[in-house]
Amino acid sequence: MSLTGSSRDHATPPTTVTVQDGLGDPSADAVTQAVGIQVRWHGQGCCVVTLAGELDVATAPDLMEPLREVIEENPQRLVIDLDEVTFLDSTGLGVLVSAYQRMSTRAGGLVFVCHSRNSLKVMQITGLSRVFTFAPSVEEAVTDPLEETGPRTTDR
Repeated sequence: MSLTGSSRDHATPPTTVTVQDGLGDPSADAVTQAVGIQVRWHGQGCCVVTLAGELDVATAPDLMEPLREVIEENPQRLVIDLDEVTFLDSTGLGVLVSAYQRMSTRAGGLVFVCHSRNSLKVMQITGLSRVFTFAPSVEEAVTDPLEETGPRTTDR
Protein backbone atom coordinates (compact mmCIF):
# COMPACT_ATOMS: atom_id res chain seq x y z
CA MET A 1 0.00 0.00 0.00
CA SER A 2 1.48 3.33 -0.96
CA LEU A 3 0.80 6.63 0.72
CA THR A 4 0.62 8.66 -2.46
CA GLY A 5 0.52 12.33 -1.67
CA SER A 6 2.12 11.98 1.76
CA SER A 7 4.41 14.91 1.17
CA ARG A 8 4.87 17.41 3.92
CA ASP A 9 2.92 20.01 1.96
CA HIS A 10 -0.34 18.08 1.63
CA ALA A 11 -2.40 16.01 3.98
CA THR A 12 -2.86 12.42 2.91
CA PRO A 13 -6.48 11.45 2.42
CA PRO A 14 -7.62 8.71 4.78
CA THR A 15 -6.91 5.23 3.48
CA THR A 16 -8.83 2.17 4.59
CA VAL A 17 -7.31 -1.27 4.31
CA THR A 18 -9.89 -4.06 4.25
CA VAL A 19 -8.95 -7.66 4.86
CA GLN A 20 -11.42 -10.51 4.40
CA ASP A 21 -10.99 -13.84 6.10
CA GLY A 22 -13.13 -16.32 4.21
CA LEU A 23 -10.31 -18.65 3.12
CA GLY A 24 -11.03 -17.92 -0.52
CA ASP A 25 -14.55 -19.33 -0.43
CA PRO A 26 -16.94 -16.63 -1.67
CA SER A 27 -19.89 -18.46 -0.10
CA ALA A 28 -18.25 -18.54 3.35
CA ASP A 29 -19.28 -16.01 5.94
CA ALA A 30 -16.32 -13.68 5.65
CA VAL A 31 -15.24 -11.64 8.60
CA THR A 32 -14.22 -8.23 7.35
CA GLN A 33 -11.61 -6.40 9.37
CA ALA A 34 -10.67 -2.90 8.41
CA VAL A 35 -8.09 -0.47 9.66
CA GLY A 36 -7.93 3.16 8.61
CA ILE A 37 -4.80 5.25 8.45
CA GLN A 38 -4.57 8.99 8.04
CA VAL A 39 -1.27 10.85 7.75
CA ARG A 40 -1.00 14.58 8.44
CA TRP A 41 2.18 16.64 8.51
CA HIS A 42 2.54 19.58 10.88
CA GLY A 43 5.23 22.25 11.04
CA GLN A 44 8.45 21.62 12.93
CA GLY A 45 8.98 18.20 11.30
CA CYS A 46 6.09 16.50 13.08
CA CYS A 47 3.87 13.86 11.50
CA VAL A 48 0.59 12.60 12.99
CA VAL A 49 -0.62 9.14 12.00
CA THR A 50 -4.18 8.41 13.09
CA LEU A 51 -5.21 4.76 13.15
CA ALA A 52 -8.79 3.53 13.36
CA GLY A 53 -10.37 0.10 13.54
CA GLU A 54 -8.68 -3.19 14.35
CA LEU A 55 -4.90 -3.45 14.53
CA ASP A 56 -4.30 -7.18 14.59
CA VAL A 57 -2.75 -10.13 12.77
CA ALA A 58 -4.99 -9.56 9.74
CA THR A 59 -4.40 -5.83 9.33
CA ALA A 60 -0.95 -5.17 10.84
CA PRO A 61 1.01 -6.20 7.72
CA ASP A 62 -0.88 -3.57 5.72
CA LEU A 63 0.22 -0.85 8.17
CA MET A 64 3.93 -1.69 8.18
CA GLU A 65 4.61 -0.19 4.74
CA PRO A 66 2.77 3.11 5.30
CA LEU A 67 4.54 3.61 8.63
CA ARG A 68 7.88 2.79 7.03
CA GLU A 69 7.19 5.37 4.31
CA VAL A 70 6.36 8.02 6.91
CA ILE A 71 9.51 7.27 8.90
CA GLU A 72 11.61 7.46 5.71
CA GLU A 73 10.35 11.06 5.32
CA ASN A 74 12.51 11.64 8.43
CA PRO A 75 10.13 13.39 10.83
CA GLN A 76 11.70 14.68 14.01
CA ARG A 77 8.61 13.50 15.85
CA LEU A 78 6.01 10.93 14.95
CA VAL A 79 2.69 11.00 16.78
CA ILE A 80 0.54 7.88 16.53
CA ASP A 81 -3.05 8.47 17.57
CA LEU A 82 -4.66 5.22 18.72
CA ASP A 83 -7.87 6.71 20.09
CA GLU A 84 -9.99 5.17 17.33
CA VAL A 85 -8.38 1.72 17.46
CA THR A 86 -11.06 -0.76 18.55
CA PHE A 87 -8.85 -3.83 18.93
CA LEU A 88 -5.10 -4.31 19.43
CA ASP A 89 -3.30 -7.66 19.55
CA SER A 90 0.35 -8.70 19.82
CA THR A 91 0.92 -8.42 16.06
CA GLY A 92 -0.39 -4.87 16.12
CA LEU A 93 1.89 -4.13 19.06
CA GLY A 94 4.77 -5.47 16.99
CA VAL A 95 4.11 -2.84 14.33
CA LEU A 96 4.11 -0.12 17.01
CA VAL A 97 7.33 -1.45 18.58
CA SER A 98 8.99 -1.46 15.15
CA ALA A 99 8.02 2.19 14.63
CA TYR A 100 9.30 2.99 18.13
CA GLN A 101 12.66 1.36 17.38
CA ARG A 102 13.06 3.27 14.12
CA MET A 103 12.15 6.59 15.75
CA SER A 104 14.15 6.11 18.98
CA THR A 105 17.23 7.92 17.70
CA ARG A 106 15.38 11.14 16.91
CA ALA A 107 15.12 14.02 19.39
CA GLY A 108 11.31 14.10 19.47
CA GLY A 109 10.94 10.39 18.91
CA LEU A 110 7.60 8.66 18.87
CA VAL A 111 4.65 9.82 20.95
CA PHE A 112 1.39 7.92 21.38
CA VAL A 113 -2.05 9.29 22.11
CA CYS A 114 -4.30 6.58 23.47
CA HIS A 115 -7.37 6.70 25.69
CA SER A 116 -8.82 3.33 24.71
CA ARG A 117 -9.13 1.23 27.85
CA ASN A 118 -8.56 -2.00 25.91
CA SER A 119 -5.46 -0.78 24.06
CA LEU A 120 -3.99 0.67 27.24
CA LYS A 121 -4.59 -2.60 29.07
CA VAL A 122 -2.64 -4.52 26.41
CA MET A 123 0.22 -2.02 26.70
CA GLN A 124 0.21 -2.26 30.49
CA ILE A 125 0.22 -6.07 30.49
CA THR A 126 3.15 -6.17 28.07
CA GLY A 127 5.08 -3.43 29.89
CA LEU A 128 5.07 -1.14 26.86
CA SER A 129 3.20 1.55 28.79
CA ARG A 130 6.49 2.08 30.67
CA VAL A 131 8.54 2.20 27.45
CA PHE A 132 6.38 4.31 25.15
CA THR A 133 5.88 8.04 25.57
CA PHE A 134 2.26 9.20 25.81
CA ALA A 135 0.69 12.62 25.46
CA PRO A 136 -2.80 13.51 26.67
CA SER A 137 -3.87 14.76 23.22
CA VAL A 138 -2.66 15.06 19.65
CA GLU A 139 -2.50 18.82 20.06
CA GLU A 140 -0.18 18.54 23.06
CA ALA A 141 1.95 15.90 21.33
CA VAL A 142 2.39 18.19 18.34
CA THR A 143 3.02 21.43 20.25
CA ASP A 144 5.15 20.12 23.12
CA PRO A 145 8.69 21.43 22.47
CA LEU A 146 11.09 18.98 20.87
CA GLU A 147 13.51 18.07 23.62
CA GLU A 148 16.13 15.41 24.11
CA THR A 149 13.83 13.51 26.43
CA GLY A 150 10.72 13.99 24.29
CA PRO A 151 7.32 15.09 25.57
CA ARG A 152 6.15 14.32 29.06
CA THR A 153 4.71 10.92 29.73
CA THR A 154 1.27 10.73 31.24
CA ASP A 155 0.56 8.08 33.85
CA ARG A 156 -0.76 4.96 32.19
